[in-house]
Amino acid sequence: MSDGQNEDAEQEMDNLEEQTDNDFSEYAKAQVQLANFVSQVAPITKSCALRQVDENVNGRNLYVFKGKCTSRPNQPIRMSITDTVENWANTIEHCGNVKTGEERNGNLITRHYAVWATANTDFVAFSRPPTSGESAVPRAEGVKIYDLDEFTMPA
Repeated sequence: MSDGQNEDAEQEMDNLEEQTDNDFSEYAKAQVQLANFVSQVAPITKSCALRQVDENVNGRNLYVFKGKCTSRPNQPIRMSITDTVENWANTIEHCGNVKTGEERNGNLITRHYAVWATANTDFVAFSRPPTSGESAVPRAEGVKIYDLDEFTMPA
């Protein structure tokens, strides 16, 4: 490899490292924003309920879906959220989300999450740039209580 090729390769590596640092910085910043936002969402006072809260903070939309069901203390809630492929591609998920699966149907992806009981969390949260159109605000749909022994914590 010539000196010029070495310099080009080194510059490409520097660019890649800078991009990786920028991506991590955005991810870390989003995690801090999400943690702060989740902590501000009021607790659910009913025995079995879901709550969705969304807000724009510093140019990013933050979404929190909280759930609990005290009458079923050992059975997590499965929460399904459907959105476009494009919106999910621009989404940073909270590192504590318990994602149990996803399905794709054309341009839509449905992601399944567990909250409450043995899922060890009472929320799903994520962040993304502002979106518009039909799926501007995602909604939790397909909510159900897992049967006893149906839920296994993902690895």
